[in-house]
Amino acid sequence: MGANGGTSGSVMGVNGGTSGGRGAQAGNASSIQGQGGAPSLGGAASAGTGAAGTSGGTNSGAMTGGAVGTAGQPSAGSGAGGGRAATGAGGSGGNASAGQVGAAGNSSVAGAASSAFTFFAFGDAHTGQSADTNTTFRTAMTQMQLIDPLAVFAFSNGDLVEDSTSASWNAHDDALALGAFHTDVAHVDAPGRYLALMDNHDRGFPTERSDWFTLWSQHLPAQASLGHNGADGVYYSLRYANVLFIALDSIHPSTAQTSWLSTLLASSEAKSAALKIAIFHEPVYLCTSAHPPFADGLPWVDLFEKNAVNLVLVSHTHTYERTCALRQGACQSDGKGVVYQQLGPVAANNFRSFDMPNASVSGSDAAGKPRTDSYSCSGAGGILTTSKTNINDFCLLRVEGCRIIGSSYEVRTGNTTPFETWEVDGCR
Repeated sequence: MGANGGTSGSVMGVNGGTSGGRGAQAGNASSIQGQGGAPSLGGAASAGTGAAGTSGGTNSGAMTGGAVGTAGQPSAGSGAGGGRAATGAGGSGGNASAGQVGAAGNSSVAGAASSAFTFFAFGDAHTGQSADTNTTFRTAMTQMQLIDPLAVFAFSNGDLVEDSTSASWNAHDDALALGAFHTDVAHVDAPGRYLALMDNHDRGFPTERSDWFTLWSQHLPAQASLGHNGADGVYYSLRYANVLFIALDSIHPSTAQTSWLSTLLASSEAKSAALKIAIFHEPVYLCTSAHPPFADGLPWVDLFEKNAVNLVLVSHTHTYERTCALRQGACQSDGKGVVYQQLGPVAANNFRSFDMPNASVSGSDAAGKPRTDSYSCSGAGGILTTSKTNINDFCLLRVEGCRIIGSSYEVRTGNTTPFETWEVDGCR
């Protein structure tokens, strides 16, 4: 996979469901960077195999994974018995590569690059919107537990709550308690880690609340162990096995965030990843007039295309859709483009319709040059390979080497059969 203009991914339909499996298998390890010099857990290692060696930190103080010696005994660096690396002091200016912690508070993992693992992705829970919404999110949590209790983490892709009140956050937490995911653990192997992204409802709706970040921090305590986590934005990266996950904040787009993304994608950590998956809330390409396109995301799209990002997970419009492999808004016949999977609402019940046969988005690329992507949403030349509305859904994604196999489920009590199974092939 090339670092510039290389293979990103193609979509194809596949039959059947996917089986669950935990990514933290023998040799896998994970670590989360701390903030302000706070230590983080090092990755678990197998039978005396060390996790990452000493790693560079950030200016705020990061972690240093001590190598673990034979029979699980610690060696250079602070180690811990049982094969789990402990933490050490942070440095500055560390390069982001496999097993290291780099700029802006990235998380990273060393371990077997080809081990299969699963994770869930969903968006728009909007707890507190109504009693029905709260019930639907509770159903989704118990359903995910039934489908794959060993998924290593879940990405909740923005609009977790309706209005950022204590009542809506409590409804969110009550539902999470029924599932397998945890907001208070700072590692991503076991138990299942709940990884949150944000958007406008999480700041308060219809108007922004002055205490929104206080409530966010109280109810998502482990978010502080991730990268940039503040009232001006929540964005971070996570390296797990052979995948680089990039979590971005579309309600707080900024030059600083785009610069961080550019540096991350140019790093050895990104170049050594077999797959790159980005997650943020608001879609750049959409086919409904319910929301405008996220034009401020065009610089990110430019960087995705130039750095072989395979898959982007978005939400926001309360519709379910997936594009072909795109470059500049056009399907690529060779599959060398970026696939955008739009997650329908996991619990919110105000669905939208597809009412834009043709659309465009205008802004600038990563270099600040004007860019307009025009595209069709329907017909033979349309960008959509699938679309649904009036459905609450979530996705289970299984990584197998350089392939991502997605299974999409309707939220329904006891339902363990996906309505669609799809694939992004990063092996091309």
